[in-house]
Amino acid sequence: DARPEVRECMFPMREGKESWIKVIAPVSKSCPDNGEVFCEIVSCLPRTLLDRATVRRKLVRQLAYCCLEAFRLMVIRGDEFFVRMLSEMLESEVIEDKEQREYALSTLCSNSDGERLYRAMCDRQAALCNLAQLGGPTKLAMPAHSTDADVEKVLSSGPFGNLERLSLAFTSVTSDCARHLVKLPNLQHLNFWCTQFGDTGLCLLAEHCHRLKSLNLCETLVTDAGLLALTELKTLSCLNLNSTALSAQVFEELVSKLPALTSYDIRYTEACSVFPFSKGENKMGAEKLHSD
Repeated sequence: DARPEVRECMFPMREGKESWIKVIAPVSKSCPDNGEVFCEIVSCLPRTLLDRATVRRKLVRQLAYCCLEAFRLMVIRGDEFFVRMLSEMLESEVIEDKEQREYALSTLCSNSDGERLYRAMCDRQAALCNLAQLGGPTKLAMPAHSTDADVEKVLSSGPFGNLERLSLAFTSVTSDCARHLVKLPNLQHLNFWCTQFGDTGLCLLAEHCHRLKSLNLCETLVTDAGLLALTELKTLSCLNLNSTALSAQVFEELVSKLPALTSYDIRYTEACSVFPFSKGENKMGAEKLHSD
């Protein structure tokens, strides 16, 4: 059955409890086959659970806890999906036991694709360490019409460990720039006013940038699907969603789950027909957050 809701019913896992997914794993004595059903269910997860940024890390951690041995076996057998997933487990540091991490790493590197992914992971971590070194400016505004490539070039030019405020307003950036922004350890204020930034990038930011205090998404491509991920940003106090595809239902959820939110602008959205169009210091809307 390919329906996402059916597959998700098979998946709940709790520590100390057997789950259906563990029972059908290829390393289980109860496995009814050689792991075909297990592989089919797990490999289909990216189209359901793993595409949701708010649950992805938790789910990958649960997989590491529950099925790590099965993942290692499938990597040894050369399954491309499990090679990528084991690499992600190592990079996101969800395998807590040191010995198990060593086993996973040796298994990954026994596969040629896995070894390539591991080398790429090491390169990314080295670049991250360099970028995260304290130093550099606390504020940065990219010129109008700057592209994702321009942002990457600037951020790779030296340490930006001190950078707290970044304005990309009126540039040509897209969601692709988020993979560079998540490497900024002290980023607190971010401005995407009038850009092509969308849901994919927003989900990535919500997953990694937990120090964000203000975020300007005025006149961007974000929708409810991406905006829901903002509930992970518990320090967010100032939010501009002016002229976006925000719905009243999603805004109500944001308000209920963002305890620090004291200032917002929802003018020219569906939500402004239900809620006050602005609140707090952000009464000037986009203009106020643009100065950040």
